[in-house]
Amino acid sequence: MSIDGKILGNPYVSVLELSNTGSRPILATDFEGPLKIAVTSPSGVVKVQLGATTPTSLEPKIDIAEGVVLVQPLLLNPHDVIRMTLVSANSRPEYSIRGRVAGVSEITTSDRQSSRAMIRNWLSKLTSTLLLVVYMVNMLDFAYAGFRKRPFLPFTLVTALVYCGL
Repeated sequence: MSIDGKILGNPYVSVLELSNTGSRPILATDFEGPLKIAVTSPSGVVKVQLGATTPTSLEPKIDIAEGVVLVQPLLLNPHDVIRMTLVSANSRPEYSIRGRVAGVSEITTSDRQSSRAMIRNWLSKLTSTLLLVVYMVNMLDFAYAGFRKRPFLPFTLVTALVYCGL
């Protein structure tokens, strides 16, 4: 893959959201300078493109300088969101944000992709375990049904088929 004639090794596409999660507006004059979004070495941001904004009238200015994304100061009302797509190269990017904003003690980051994957993994394990327990209970019941003259239960067969399908 190449961008602007530059061949990329191991490219990654990331979608970043920048939002004001507070209850007060952040004025453009509250910024000490532009917000800097950097990636850890050996990754480097190759291209950035502005995505959707909430509200749509929000017009942020975004640039790249020496592999760092610069978001110029602007008014961010509560729940305003800026989405941007970044292309990086060489390794999986880990983002950090630097900048100072009046009244904001810390600019926090969160990785939604990692948390979603972790939740999906745990739900899969929990579902598999529960189905295995139901299957074992039903199979034991089925194995001893001959001793007790109990009719065949279709639930046992359905549980076994669902579990084997996972």
